[in-house]
Amino acid sequence: LHLSIRRQRQMCIRDSFNHWDNADSLRGLCFFTQLIDEMLFEYSLDSYKPSSMNSSSLCKELLDVYQGVDDRTINKSNIKPVTSELCSALERDVVAKELIDIPLFKCIKIIKDEKLSKEERISTIKLVRDRISTDKYKKKSEEMIAIYVDSNDEDKIRSLTRNYITTLLNMGFHRSYIYHGNLKAFFHNKKVVSCDHIHSFFSIFSSDQKKYSVYLGINGVIPHLKEQMEALQVLLVDKGSSSLKDRERKQFENFSEVLVVKEILAFDEYSARQLAEDRVGLVLSIAGLFHHKSMVERSGQAIIFEIDRDGRECKRHVLGRPTNPMHKCIDAKPQKAAKQFEKFMYNFSLGSRDQFLKFFRAAQLHSNAISSESHESRFISLWTALESLVPSSEELNTPIVNQLISATTPFLSLDYLPRIIKRMVADLYNWDFKMTRSVLGNFDGVNYSERLVDFLVDDGFEENLKGFSKGKSDFFLLISRLRYLRSCVESPARVEKLLENHGQRVSWQIRRIYRVRNKIVHDGSRYPQIETLTENLHDYLDITMSYIVRLACDGRKTNSIEDVFQLMRILWANYKEGLSLYDGSWSGKAVDYVLPRIAPPL
Repeated sequence: LHLSIRRQRQMCIRDSFNHWDNADSLRGLCFFTQLIDEMLFEYSLDSYKPSSMNSSSLCKELLDVYQGVDDRTINKSNIKPVTSELCSALERDVVAKELIDIPLFKCIKIIKDEKLSKEERISTIKLVRDRISTDKYKKKSEEMIAIYVDSNDEDKIRSLTRNYITTLLNMGFHRSYIYHGNLKAFFHNKKVVSCDHIHSFFSIFSSDQKKYSVYLGINGVIPHLKEQMEALQVLLVDKGSSSLKDRERKQFENFSEVLVVKEILAFDEYSARQLAEDRVGLVLSIAGLFHHKSMVERSGQAIIFEIDRDGRECKRHVLGRPTNPMHKCIDAKPQKAAKQFEKFMYNFSLGSRDQFLKFFRAAQLHSNAISSESHESRFISLWTALESLVPSSEELNTPIVNQLISATTPFLSLDYLPRIIKRMVADLYNWDFKMTRSVLGNFDGVNYSERLVDFLVDDGFEENLKGFSKGKSDFFLLISRLRYLRSCVESPARVEKLLENHGQRVSWQIRRIYRVRNKIVHDGSRYPQIETLTENLHDYLDITMSYIVRLACDGRKTNSIEDVFQLMRILWANYKEGLSLYDGSWSGKAVDYVLPRIAPPL
């Protein structure tokens, strides 16, 4: 299903360039718009999506960690990984380097130095933070993106745009607002004649929040909670009331009640809808403490009004239910899923009752996350599922987060390149099937993933690449991605470095996930980017469970979940050792390491 949606989307984008005046002369702008579309498309790989943090937000996070250590709510061991992540980001951040008017290398050295006093390190972090505050970072990013879009510098555009989108998300803009803003600015039959058109896109991201009212239909026990809801600015509207217009009344004709959530401050209508849903969810959760049998149904659609300076409802938006973060993943068609389930039940070798129940419990928690409407409930269920699968460490006092990182690294590392290569093949096919088949047909491999690897490591790569770009003036993102993949896999040393960096990023993210999990459980905190973390955590769990199923079904005699984790450790160690033996070139073995054969698919 997700590949079908991707195909339709790519065709629409390709056709939209017909409205541009000579897209080839606007190469940098085309690349920028395609990059944003790819980053914010709901079914993109996690590797293509914007990071949850950048230099600006990491400064705040590190200060929060220091404060948590002082308050004894966060373990001191969290300081070092967040410090490492911040310093790594600052070293690569061209926007931060432009904004920070004091010696950055000296700041980084102080922040890293554990021998210095905590006060000196914190003071330096604050100096950096104040110079790259969100508003300053956003404005400078827009200036620099416009310059590099005009000069067609794709490497700079890529890094700047990723950090820019992360900045917008951390400010409070909803990813759907940014995604649809990109489509409206550049693809909806817009006539684009110059790179200056990018400023019309930047203009929709005002730093000033607006007021909104959000209308939702509901069936359930709401009428009995009228007074309690009013304290949270959630009002019950009589469907016969004159304040409800005919079109709103018709919108909610299948619901017994209509709620209006007032006084919502947000940057856009999508964020306003989310905040309204959260407020209503809070009311229903508290009500559930006293009325356990209540069943409440909420409308999929919401009507959102912007409020003008006179307090009147003006601009109207109708939004459908957002996609559940648990559904933003690769999924099999029903017929294929049925065959996979049949094979799983027939071949699953973890035969002892304890092992089956352990796997079943993780699967049940995964299912609970899918059905839940609460971000926090999904998040906690996914973490618990992953934690329940990981074997306990024999070393006493090893933190659970360290155990989890160590146990999942082989799964996530060995799966990383195969997923990227397979998605690249699918994207090339979606864009131009005949051209892809023609170019890759000249290379060796039992399937097109292997042929793509052979294409990427071939000495004549740049000449061969002309076969993809011939006659395709709007193919910039995929051409750029092919060049990037080439740089990642052209030698064993490059693959080794790629996987090392990937492992480091995953380690940082798992530690962040664990800190957020603890804050939810222990003090009820709400993390602004919890949806992004939920998608990442879901991905980690799905990859781990997929390998457990595949290895338990292929006759390798893995009799327990512990056996599977140990087998993956051995395979990962053997992979790294084998990779280190190659000096300079692949000697015809690239496919074995770029697409390692760990377990057959179901």
